[in-house]
Amino acid sequence: MKELRDHIIAELELKLGEGYRITPCNKTQNNGLILHGICIRKVNESMGYVLYTEGYVRNRSTGKLDPGEIANAMLQECRKHTIPRNVVGNVLDFHAMKDRIRMKLVNYDANKKELENVPHRRFLDLAVTYYLEMDPIEEQYASAAVTNKLMKIWNITEDELHRIGMDRLLTKDGCNVTDMLSILCQMAQAEKDMETDPAFAGLKQGSPGLEMFVASNRERRFGAASLLNTSLLQDIAERLGHSLVIYPSSIHELVLIPQKHGNEGYLGTEDVKTINANEVAREERLSNSIYRYDRESREVSIFQEGAPLFC
Repeated sequence: MKELRDHIIAELELKLGEGYRITPCNKTQNNGLILHGICIRKVNESMGYVLYTEGYVRNRSTGKLDPGEIANAMLQECRKHTIPRNVVGNVLDFHAMKDRIRMKLVNYDANKKELENVPHRRFLDLAVTYYLEMDPIEEQYASAAVTNKLMKIWNITEDELHRIGMDRLLTKDGCNVTDMLSILCQMAQAEKDMETDPAFAGLKQGSPGLEMFVASNRERRFGAASLLNTSLLQDIAERLGHSLVIYPSSIHELVLIPQKHGNEGYLGTEDVKTINANEVAREERLSNSIYRYDRESREVSIFQEGAPLFC
């Protein structure tokens, strides 16, 4: 990928000329996934466009990768969008950004290196980190990581970040729990499909044995932070009359089942590991462990510790 990026940069330099600076710009995502970016900006401007080579490779299913064609596609993409000029100044202003602070959970061991650069705190085998929920850019979701450098500019502590993040989690993130049957119903094209499709055969509201729920937030982004919302977990535990077994579906959502006699082995850590490896994108995996919310103590703990995400 690095070699391909070098060829694309050479093509961009030929097409744009001396008025632009075109430089490589890597981005480390969750769980150590590295994206190979290219930054394009005018020499007299501080802001520019960053595009990632992987996206253009992924979108090209057949044929030889032509650096010139990819360069043209990148330039076409740049022409579609306008860079908001006040972004940098606003991000440096804590009071302007305070209401945008949010929390997310990531796997601790899989992100040890990146965690050195961001404020965080350990939570079981996970880490609580912080980000800014930005206004959409051209209808695309946008966020920005809160880094140690930014926290220093803001002159605040991680404790303050955590307090603000928890306040947003409990009051503004819209954490919610949806029963799996409702989700399956939404996936069906029509109610008739529920009656004829074997995948939905026998599923009716209130069917015994179908007690599975999905916890996330309103945006369905980084909704696994619901694991920190003990008020939400306590509410569902009280309604079900049982403690909860919690499966880490992804960084965006959790799967909950009431802990009843006989269902503790519904899925084991090897099952979770297999699902993560085969069904969940690397950057969206949260953990191979299984968690438990205790209805009496109102605490989350590791119910079954899984293998490291990457070993």
